[in-house]
Amino acid sequence: MHSELKAFLTLVLASDPSSICLKVDHEGWADLDHLLARSKFNGLTWTRDQIVDLLEQSVNTGFELDPTGTRIRCIRS
Repeated sequence: MHSELKAFLTLVLASDPSSICLKVDHEGWADLDHLLARSKFNGLTWTRDQIVDLLEQSVNTGFELDPTGTRIRCIRS
């Protein structure tokens, strides 16, 4: 499950946010609720808990949540 979620996040946050009509700002941040809504609209059922679990369980995932836990971005260069 983590590998599929990580691949999905890499696609939509680092490579092609437009693939699910995801809006990211100039620093690469996306609203987590918007990401989840766009995912669901596209037939994917990821949850906030799954994303948080991925970030907590995996070292160097390449993603980060902002301090409020409301935004996510890819931190790989």
